[in-house]
Amino acid sequence: MFHNTKSSMTTVTREELRVILGKIKDPQRVTLISKTVPRMRKKNNPNYGKIFKVSKISGVIGCNYQKEVNQQRNREQKLKYHNGKVDVNKVPYFVPKSRRWGTKVGKTPWIRHKNKHYLEVKVEHAESHTFCDDQNNVVEGEKLSQIKTFFNSSHTVDSQNVSRKIIIRDYHENNIYAITLHDSGRTYLVKSK
Repeated sequence: MFHNTKSSMTTVTREELRVILGKIKDPQRVTLISKTVPRMRKKNNPNYGKIFKVSKISGVIGCNYQKEVNQQRNREQKLKYHNGKVDVNKVPYFVPKSRRWGTKVGKTPWIRHKNKHYLEVKVEHAESHTFCDDQNNVVEGEKLSQIKTFFNSSHTVDSQNVSRKIIIRDYHENNIYAITLHDSGRTYLVKSK
């Protein structure tokens, strides 16, 4: 299920998870399992609110988005240097726009918005995802194909100017079911209320 087979597992509440992850001040590799509602059109959709996406991703929490994009630009040799400094006339140093919603909670990986908490994760690899119905039955094949016709298309604004995009996702704490911290090898299973 998780990368580290030597991990110890602990069951925690969402509040306990918030405190545990709130103590992390440096970037930390994680594996996360989440259950979310995919964005779907509502009109004439008999499955609206009845389909869930269970995902397993590998990523990093506690990273700095601006730094990550600039490091990626550097890896791809998009930044040009002159006398040891970035030549902004070639490819400007990346400065992200302000968040459209939510505020960072100190130096933690959490984002707060309307008294709700979201874990900010740099997604490095989507390992797997499965769609389930409201009875936790796996949905696949022709039925899934039909349901996907109601999914909203996603669009991204390309301001990073890199080939390999830095993907940041915010996971509502209620959608996190398990997380493994790779440095410690500890896995936290989150109790549902």
